[in-house]
Amino acid sequence: MEELIQQISGVLKCGVIVQKDEKRKYVPVVFLTTDPTISAKNIKTIVASEIENNLPKYYEPKDIVVLDE
Repeated sequence: MEELIQQISGVLKCGVIVQKDEKRKYVPVVFLTTDPTISAKNIKTIVASEIENNLPKYYEPKDIVVLDE
């Protein structure tokens, strides 16, 4: 998952952790830093779309968190 996210234009760094969830046993949470010219809302949409289109459903993150570098 991290390798896929790192290839997205505008993503500078990313990391993924796994959290327990009530609905699914374990779910990924994505943390990333981005090019400051890209809005957090836009990059979240792009990352979610790339994951949905390229990885199995169980990789769908519970959250995508954009951090200030």
